[in-house]
Parts: sequence; structure tokens; C-alpha cells
Amino acid sequence: MNKIKNLIIILILVISPIKLIGQEDICDCCSYSSLQYQQDYEEIFDPSLIKSNQIKEIIVYTKPKNSSDSKDANKYREIKFKFNINGLVISKTLYNRMGKPHSIYNLKRNQSGKIYQQVFNYIDSLEKKSSSFDPEIIDFKYDSKNRLIKIKKRGSKGQILADNKSIYTILKYDDKDRIISTETYRNYDDKSSVSITTFTFSDNSFSSTYQSNRDGILSLSGEKNYNKNWKETHIKSYNETLKSIAFEKHFEYDTKNRLVKYQSISGQGSGSECPDEGNYIDEYVYKDNGFINNINHTYKQYTCEMTFEYRK
Repeated sequence: MNKIKNLIIILILVISPIKLIGQEDICDCCSYSSLQYQQDYEEIFDPSLIKSNQIKEIIVYTKPKNSSDSKDANKYREIKFKFNINGLVISKTLYNRMGKPHSIYNLKRNQSGKIYQQVFNYIDSLEKKSSSFDPEIIDFKYDSKNRLIKIKKRGSKGQILADNKSIYTILKYDDKDRIISTETYRNYDDKSSVSITTFTFSDNSFSSTYQSNRDGILSLSGEKNYNKNWKETHIKSYNETLKSIAFEKHFEYDTKNRLVKYQSISGQGSGSECPDEGNYIDEYVYKDNGFINNINHTYKQYTCEMTFEYRK
């Protein structure tokens, strides 16, 4: 479900490599919410469409849409996705603002198509794994109902660590397969910390509330609204420390239940290293054949356009 995937994005950010370094270009960060910080991609790349059309790769390009230059001026390669025979993403390669290779995520899947391991590597100009850095590995565990129940980061040499020496997240569900709590434990350098978020669902409406505690202290609270398909339509979060709105997120869908608009509104103390400062709108445009055609990322007076090249 969409709400699970958005939550997983947040959890992955906690234990994944940080890439927000030296943001300068107006299109920096424009793909973060829509493409880069995703744990899976079925919502964007329909596996049945990818499989039936025998798509093997998708290249994403970015350019300022309101540029007065020629059509491809300032256009650069941003991400490359590779797919297996079932139309599922098995790797994503990230490129820097010059379109040069930067890093790669390899996604290993089980027989059900679920990701059981993510391996991150920095790469060289030939897209070969860099020998200067060790890979960063995250394992995913599922229960008998194929629900994600644990995310755990391995050691710096790829070794499996004891829980009390690692960073990991536990997810718990109710009898309707809705996440009711996440517990993230961070253990490193003889220090430990725990963040627990609990969710309470309304019996009379498509809504829920949540609270996040960091080491026993309430830090965040909020509410969520959903459509009849249990996809998120609105999230509002409150910073309990600053006693102010942390952020708001709005989602709009078309008649085929595809995401067509996503709006992020950043509140006091949220912080951002991106030019959009956490305040932006992503608009998703689809082709007649169902493939996504482009995503427009708009903030202030700027619009950056991400376009998609499908390769067989």
C-alpha cells in the first residue's frame, strides 16, 4: 500500500548513505521525493506495463523547464533504472549534475518479487564499483504474509551484526495489515537511541493519527487521511519540541488511482539543504499507453522537468 511505501522511504533515509552535498543548481534535489528516495517503484513504473513492453532500462533526464535555451540545453542524465523479466526494478544508477556516474543501488528480490537486500556502491566513470569504498548493505525481512517486518543495516565490511550493535527498524501490523508501529534502534560507538512511532486508525473514516517518541520524549505527532484505496491524500505533522507545524503533504490521484500531484509544505525547523527548501509541487504526466511521460518539479519561480527514455 502507498502509505507503507512512504513510511519505508523515511526509514531507508535513516540508514542509507547521505547524498545532500553542495547543492547549487536550481534542479538539485528535484528527483529526491519522486524517484531517488523510493524503496520500490511499482507506483511509478507499472510492472505489467514494463513486462509486456519488454522494457529493460529507463533513463531519466532533468532540465530547467523554463530555460530560454534550446530544447535539450542544460539537460543532464539523472538516474538509470534496470528491470528484471517481471518488470521490477533491480538497480538504480545515480549521476551527478554533469551527468557523470556517482553511485548505484542494486536491489535483490525474492521469489515473490520483494526486495530482500539493497547494496549501495560508489562507482567510477565507467560505472564500475569503486574500490575506495566498501558497499553499504541493508537487509529486509518479511513475515509469512509477505509483510515487511524488519530493516537492518550491515556492518562496514558487509558483516551481519547483532541487533545491539546495529541500526535497524521493526514494523508491526494490525489484523487489517496496516502498520501500527515502527521502532528504529540506532546502536553505534557504544551509544544507543530508539525512535518509536505508533499509529491509531479511525473506525469511522479513512484517517489515522500518529506519535513519534525519541528516547522516550514525544518529538512528533500528526494525522493522515486516505482515499478509499487507502492511499494517502493528506499528511500533517506537528513538531512537539518547537510547538509548530513540521510539514504538510498533499496527494492527488487520477481516475486510474495514479499519483498526479504531490505537494510538500515545510514548516518551522524542518530544515532543508535543497533549493526548494522543502516547499514544492511535483506533477506527474502520463502517456496514452500508461507510461509516465514526465514529472514537473515546481518551487518559487522555477520548474524542473524530468523526462523518461524507455529502452528495450
